[in-house]
Amino acid sequence: MMPWLKAAHLLAVVTFAGGLLLTAVVLRLQHASPTPRLPSERRLLVAARRWDRTVTTPALALVWLLGLTMAVRAGWMGAPWLLGKLVLVAGLTVLHGTQAGVLQRLVAEQAPPPRWTRHAVAPMLAAVATCVLLVALKPT
Repeated sequence: MMPWLKAAHLLAVVTFAGGLLLTAVVLRLQHASPTPRLPSERRLLVAARRWDRTVTTPALALVWLLGLTMAVRAGWMGAPWLLGKLVLVAGLTVLHGTQAGVLQRLVAEQAPPPRWTRHAVAPMLAAVATCVLLVALKPT
């Protein structure tokens, strides 16, 4: 059953990372946008928020559930590479929650995006790439 768990986990990871990237790009685009927003920009924000709530957030839940299930079944819980990966995934989880909150405030037109959202893409991609390397290489 482990190959099915791994495949489902990988699908959830790809879906989550794609949704996180989508949100980061949408937030970055909002820095160049005048306020009040054009109707087309507002539609983009609403669509991105809907995607985040219906696809990205459930994928994140599956990432955690399936990943921890595999780690326990495989006996990896004490492995240093897994600890590093868990720290990175926890950081990505916090980033997701923060971006979702910013997106929600933008949809409600309560506040402009914070400056840090301009630079969220590179660290997010670096964290995902590092997770992939940790899993593939399993360094001790």
